[in-house]
Amino acid sequence: MKIATIVFLILVIGALVFLLNKGNQLAPVVSNDGFLGEKGKTVENEGDKILIDENEVNDGNLHAFNYYSTKPGKNLYFFIIKADDGTYRAAANACEVCFGIKKGFTQVGDLIRCQNCGTTYTKEQIAKIKGGCNPRPINSNVSVINGQLTINLVDIEAITDLF
Repeated sequence: MKIATIVFLILVIGALVFLLNKGNQLAPVVSNDGFLGEKGKTVENEGDKILIDENEVNDGNLHAFNYYSTKPGKNLYFFIIKADDGTYRAAANACEVCFGIKKGFTQVGDLIRCQNCGTTYTKEQIAKIKGGCNPRPINSNVSVINGQLTINLVDIEAITDLF
């Protein structure tokens, strides 16, 4: 009788552990994805767009963001910078060459620098140059509508393979 009770309890506990772990697998993992660069502010989509208040990014500095995309089931890291010509540039916080190191980019003075290889870029180069160690372009002239930068979700999700 005692052995049957012990076996029953083990099965019940095992089933509970399985169900709890199964639930955890369905929840997004938003902090342990190995990205070592600046993760920035978490943003969410509003329909098929991501909206960011222009006042948060209009100072000419690099502003990092992350978006959890349920489509690929992972975090996508990107940044926005206002170039000297007044346009807002959105780019992946990763490039085609160094993305596997997961360090991203940082701002040093007026330059944007790869934290892995040290290559630097001017603000005007961001989101204009594709390939190599360049932050992968998302949009080189982000629309501003009613004080909100508007980025199409499909453009953000185009950088999925880097993360």
